[in-house]
Amino acid sequence: MRTCLRVLPVYRLLAGACGLALYVLFCAVAFAANTGLDGRASADAPQVPLVVHGTTDDAEVADLLAEFMRRHPEVLVQYSKASSRELFDAAVKSPGAKSAADVIWSSSMDLQIKLANDGYAAEYRSPEVDGIPGWARWKDRAYGITAEPVVIIYNKRLLREALVPKDRSDLLRLLTDHLAVFRGKIATYDPELSGTGLLFITQDVRITAQTWKLVAAMGRAEVKLYASSDPMIDRVGSGELLLAYNVLGSYALERAKRERQEWVVLFEDVTPFGSERLEMHTRTGRALHASSKTELDRPRPTFDLEVVQLDPETGAWLVDQPPLMPSERYDTHEEWQARTDQARATFGEGAT
Repeated sequence: MRTCLRVLPVYRLLAGACGLALYVLFCAVAFAANTGLDGRASADAPQVPLVVHGTTDDAEVADLLAEFMRRHPEVLVQYSKASSRELFDAAVKSPGAKSAADVIWSSSMDLQIKLANDGYAAEYRSPEVDGIPGWARWKDRAYGITAEPVVIIYNKRLLREALVPKDRSDLLRLLTDHLAVFRGKIATYDPELSGTGLLFITQDVRITAQTWKLVAAMGRAEVKLYASSDPMIDRVGSGELLLAYNVLGSYALERAKRERQEWVVLFEDVTPFGSERLEMHTRTGRALHASSKTELDRPRPTFDLEVVQLDPETGAWLVDQPPLMPSERYDTHEEWQARTDQARATFGEGAT
């Protein structure tokens, strides 16, 4: 079975980052641990509390925090979830309060960098710094810890293929031409309540001049607004909503895995000059990257296919790893489609 996950063309926020990187989760860091000279806690030393406030749901972060405390038993992580706006306001209004966080972990990159630039984050040089790309560090005050796609999700049982948007322009057209179908049945982030939602819409404005037309079309369609991704995913899955725009891809991928869906479409774009599609196997992260191209000096299109490795948790392209199957070119659509089906079987379910 294939899931309903789709992603719009990527944001150009991170030059040089992987092609599916849309934004970065940044941590503003201030942390010190009570350790001995060997880096381990003294036998009689009490646990040092590490207060972490973040936007990630408790269920999504539980395994990560448990593994961290297993590796660092001298540290007791105390995690609480809040919206990105609430995290920012708390840091600014009460920076020295007893309830202040040691680590602020948020998907709202712009607010995180503002906190760092305005002096609310202490400098901290991570011992893992040699393994952190330059674009993921800001003055040793903020660190990027993941790069993720932001996606459109839709209910495949209820929305026929002809009404599935391929890009932003297509979504605008569908909301305009099929208003009755989508009225009250679409969702996105509330930019007033969610700093992450505000970040997404400001980047949309940078990418395309059609953003405000799309916002107006969503308004006419009586869009539902939410402060986080999970309720949007829940309501699309139940059929209460048909489609949600700008959802965190890692949450949607996790849902697809729980529902035992084998493949997800992370990217699909179709233009008069060609097409591109990235389809990932949810368990292994192996992905089929298929593209077609029509050039003015060639009478017929060409078709390419390669198999690449993605991070199965986030869908991020692991650009430092060579293709699992180098790019191959085909002269006909039929041969290309047959080879794509063969690669899906070879690298899909049952592959080790």
